[in-house]
Amino acid sequence: MFDTVPLRLENISKFYPGVIALNEVDFSIEAGEVRALLGKNGAGKSTLIRMACGLEKPDKGTIYINGERVEFRGPADARNYGIEIVSQELNLVPWMDVAENISIGRWPKRIGGIDYKAMRQLAVEALARLDVQIDPTLPVSRLSPAQQQLVEIAKALAKQPSVLLLDEPTSSLPVTEVESLLNTVKRIASQGVAVIYVSHRLAEIAQVADSVTVLRNGNLVGTASFADLTEQDIVNQMVGGVVELPELQHPDFFGVPVVLHVDDLTIPDRVENVSFELHEGEVLGLAGLLGTGRSEILRTIAGFDKPEHGEIKLLSGEAHRSNIQYMIAHGIALTPENRREEGIIPYLGVDENLATGRWGQLAKNGIISWQGIKNVAEQFIEQLSIKTPKVDTPVMNLSGGNQQKVVIGRWLGVADRVLLMDEPTRGVDVEAKSQIYEIIRSTAARGVGIIVVTSELEELLWCCDSIIFLHNGKASQKYKRADLNIETLNSLVNGGTL
Repeated sequence: MFDTVPLRLENISKFYPGVIALNEVDFSIEAGEVRALLGKNGAGKSTLIRMACGLEKPDKGTIYINGERVEFRGPADARNYGIEIVSQELNLVPWMDVAENISIGRWPKRIGGIDYKAMRQLAVEALARLDVQIDPTLPVSRLSPAQQQLVEIAKALAKQPSVLLLDEPTSSLPVTEVESLLNTVKRIASQGVAVIYVSHRLAEIAQVADSVTVLRNGNLVGTASFADLTEQDIVNQMVGGVVELPELQHPDFFGVPVVLHVDDLTIPDRVENVSFELHEGEVLGLAGLLGTGRSEILRTIAGFDKPEHGEIKLLSGEAHRSNIQYMIAHGIALTPENRREEGIIPYLGVDENLATGRWGQLAKNGIISWQGIKNVAEQFIEQLSIKTPKVDTPVMNLSGGNQQKVVIGRWLGVADRVLLMDEPTRGVDVEAKSQIYEIIRSTAARGVGIIVVTSELEELLWCCDSIIFLHNGKASQKYKRADLNIETLNSLVNGGTL
């Protein structure tokens, strides 16, 4: 139907200190095509799309737009050629409303100022392409993470791009909204827009992609029609071998000490009278759709928020307090959902980020041991396979998946009683996921109780011993993972019963 090539990158290379991010990579996409761009964390995916949208310049190679050789001086040049990107991390102005964010930088004008009526109409039309209903006059700060993600995509669509780059667009969306987004992507492509789709969720790729490009260690592995590949083929190309998920046992926690007891926990507008117990060495999954209170329960246990009602008891008998430092001191810590805002300290090194939370262990007479920090960092860089040029490389220079590993590494060892993990594998590739599952299981084997919140239901079967489902503010009974499969998970997460 479409015979143009809106974007072609030829012989693209990019070098950073100690790292070859891209090595003579060729990439092209046709109008109306959905191309999945896949690879492990650090494979070069983000670097390639940053080249394509003008955020960075290649050290070597050529970029062509509709057959014309171009040199982007910055993202504005790329936008002028019809290239738009929706990054994994949101770029919205929270105090502005939805319509203002969608039109940011190109507000429609009238005599005397901004044409607010036209601006809101533009927002309505852009949101309609996503088939969602969001009030364009609402401040972005009042939207859920899922709604904010949709506004980010609508902002890109409002500019009528010829090439749309989507970097993990469903990472913060509930299951109920993912299908709608994937249908929207296919509809956009049918209108002649070339879509580059980056995701670690292979099930999504199967639904939306026409073709697949795989990168590994900065090199192009290959490009092929999706119909010619199996999921295992793709995984093997990404990691250079076969990845096997850990084989889980079916432990019985009868008689095992309880490390955490939650009784009648009530959080306004989220959950009411939620009760459960967590045993030593147990991995408990909290399942539910977005907005059912999963993250709020973790934050309350970790001391970030105070419950309206209910009691939280620790194994050792100490009282629970709504105080983060107190809870960390008593061996309870949280790896947060929002990596960018709550998980990392961007300008500090990988070593300092990994050491945060254990300063007391690394200081003597009030003086921090830099050798101690280095030793801790080297330990977790090896244990978690964190890809970084140096131990003191600023963490913001790492890929999203490697940043996530740093967040997890920070609290391993600190949380020696209860580790709370909110979306621990978000934005992480298939090999790193397997590594994180093994870390979860090995941590539990030391007697640490772990609570995992994830939007990927399959993960509950891969790493949990038991699962509780949240629906309409209520919690289900605790189910043994051995009694569940993906079909029953889908039923229970939507309020069904066995």
